[in-house]
Amino acid sequence: MKDYVSICGNIGSGKTTLLSTMEKCKQFKTFYEEPEDNPFFNDFYKDMYRWALPTQLCFLMESINNSKRAYDCKCIGVVERT
Repeated sequence: MKDYVSICGNIGSGKTTLLSTMEKCKQFKTFYEEPEDNPFFNDFYKDMYRWALPTQLCFLMESINNSKRAYDCKCIGVVERT
């Protein structure tokens, strides 16, 4: 079975910093969470009740895609999650 790592934690806990450090090692390929790519993100903060589900579903799809890419890469894939 192929190995990959998922970095989980709260906002501001250092996930991105850890991924940046791991990225310098040739054996790791990193996949970052990109909240600015979520088309519902700004709407969510205007009306959380209305946009919570679409926002979370978009993040879920990004997470699934990143996990698949990490699993498929030739080295050890590392995925950032919140």
